[in-house]
Order: sequence, then structure tokens, then C-alpha cells
Amino acid sequence: MNSRINENDISPVEIMRIVANQKLSENRLSKSQYDKNMKIINTIAQDEIGKIPICNITAKDLENYFYSFIYYSSSYLQKYYSQFSQAFSYAQKAGYTKQNPICSVSIPKFQHIKKTIKILRPDEQEELTNYLQHRTLQEEPLKNAFLLQLYCGLKGSEVLALSRDDIDLQDNIVHINKTISTNEENKIVIKKLYSSRNVPIPNSILPKIKEQVEVSKNNSFGGLFLSSSGKYISLQNMNYALKKILLQNFSITGITTQSLRNTFLVRCIESNIPSATIQKIMGYNNIGKIYNYRTNVLDILPEYLENTNYDTSRKMIDRER
Repeated sequence: MNSRINENDISPVEIMRIVANQKLSENRLSKSQYDKNMKIINTIAQDEIGKIPICNITAKDLENYFYSFIYYSSSYLQKYYSQFSQAFSYAQKAGYTKQNPICSVSIPKFQHIKKTIKILRPDEQEELTNYLQHRTLQEEPLKNAFLLQLYCGLKGSEVLALSRDDIDLQDNIVHINKTISTNEENKIVIKKLYSSRNVPIPNSILPKIKEQVEVSKNNSFGGLFLSSSGKYISLQNMNYALKKILLQNFSITGITTQSLRNTFLVRCIESNIPSATIQKIMGYNNIGKIYNYRTNVLDILPEYLENTNYDTSRKMIDRER
């Protein structure tokens, strides 16, 4: 335990906020970077290590804390490590602590866990589609949002950020260029994506998308999927609405909005669509993720592949690699 230098019981979180605000004022952080940092800092503030005086934190405390992240990605853990590193550097210079214990702490190695792909079986997808196609917007306000995920492979956050100007009904294309996110105050904001993409709208759901565009003309804001009060809908509420539909009507559990996107991906794989095409439609930065999905679909979910040519899919993986 480090010796105290003054009477201040300043915590690492307090210092992290000081550092972030200082960097923002000196233009060393953009507003979006600042918001991301503050979300991480606010998360640390909920943990015990974020509340105790920084001078009382030992290397062992830090090791134990970082070890709890070993099942997260290395890049995710690095963000937390960086916050503590900056906090201790500042604290040492300001005289809040004599030593910098983080110098002797290394980031633990990421432990990969093979995840089960959560998707809808073909029969479940057909049942959900029929249900959504035959419900009014009054009955299921997000029915067309779910159809866009199932048949265009969009993220839930991308769907909720759509405006009617993003729908090109002349060429039957949806323009993906933004997403919803939350700021440090946990309010929904719209963020521009670094790269945009155009996704074709299949004819099977085109009438429903036209329906959604027409309804959106009733609001001056231009949002395609807004709440009854004219505000953006959170991804949490979207997930809640989907789970309610699946549980009450089909007794299906464990499916989220991400599962609908995964379902689209798996249907593409089952149809032997080239990985490069899937990458372009779904906006993946790394095509390796699709290779991994191909392998997982073939090895982990054979029950979903009864109508798929296993040998053909295997050869496609080998050829693309």
C-alpha cells in the first residue's frame, strides 16, 4: 500500500475525468473521443477500484481488476488499461501518490471462448416473417425494422437511425451511413459511420418498406422508426419488443436483434454467396469474420444445414482462403 502524500482522497475516476476534460479543452481529444472515454470512465466508477483513493491501489489490485476482462477482446481491455495508466501518471506528477504500480502490471492475454451462433431456424424465420407481414404498425410498430434486419442484414442500431431519405424506392436500396449511440449522459444520439454502404431491398419486403416511408411522412423529423412521442427508439427497447413477440407467439427465447442479423448472414452462407459479397452487404471491415462464421455454421450448427451442400460450402471456404 502506497504512502499518502496529502490529505486528498482523490479516486482514479476523479483523475480520469480531470485528464479527459483537460485533453478536450486542449483539443487533444475530439468530442466523439471524449464521449467514448467518459463512457468507459463512468463504467469504472461503478467498480470498487474506481472509488478508493488512488494512493491505496496496489499492483495486485490492478492485476485482479484487469484479469476480470480476459474474456473480452484485447482492444476492449486496452481502453481500460489506458485510463488507469493516464490516471496514475497524472497522480504521480500531482503528488497524489509516490509510486506508479501500473508500470509493473501487464495486460492479461485474451482468452477466446467459442460462441454459439444464435439464429432462427428456417421454419422459425418463416413463422416470424408471416407474423410481421400480417400485423399493422399499430399492433407491431417495429415490424418493418425487424424485416430489414432479417432480409438486409442490418444492425439494430443502423435500422433505428434510418431516415426516410435513406430509402431509395427508385432503385430499391437502403443507404446505411449512420447509427444510434448513447452519449455520456446516456441519451440517444446519431453518429455518422466511417464508411457507408448501399444494401438492396428484396422484393419480398419492399411493400412493407414503402409502407414505413409513407408513415414517416407524418413526422417532420424524418426518422423512419420513431417512438409515439417522436423520439429515437433505444436498442434495448427494440430487443424487448422482439423478445416479447417471439416468446408470446412462438415460445422462442434467446434471440436478440443481433440474432436477426446473424440469421441473414447464415442464410447467405447456406446459399453459398461469396464472402466478399456478404462483406459488402453487411459492412464487415474484416472478411475473416465471415470465414469464421462459415466454419461455425458448418461445424457447430449442422441441424440448420439440412438443405445445404456441405462439400460445396467446404470447398468455397478453402478456395476463398
